[in-house]
Amino acid sequence: MGMKSEMRKAFFKEEKWMILLFVFCSITGYVLSVIFNGGPATYSGPIGLWLGFCLHEASNYKRFKKKWKTRRQCSVFKSL
Repeated sequence: MGMKSEMRKAFFKEEKWMILLFVFCSITGYVLSVIFNGGPATYSGPIGLWLGFCLHEASNYKRFKKKWKTRRQCSVFKSL
C-alpha cells in the first residue's frame, strides 16, 4: 500500500463523522426548504454551502498532511 493511500485513509477515518454530519444536515435542510417553501429561494445558497465545506476540508487535509508527514518522519528517526 502506498504512502498517499495510507494518508488518505487516516484522514477520512479522522473526518468521517464531520463529513457524514454535513451531508445529513445539508439533505435535511434541502428537504425542509422544499416542504416549507417549495424549494430553496436560490440555488446559490446550497452551492455556496457545499463549496465552502469543500474548501474547509481541503484546508483540513493540507494541515493533516503536514502533521502526518512530521509524525512519519519522527517515527523514522526513532527507529534509527
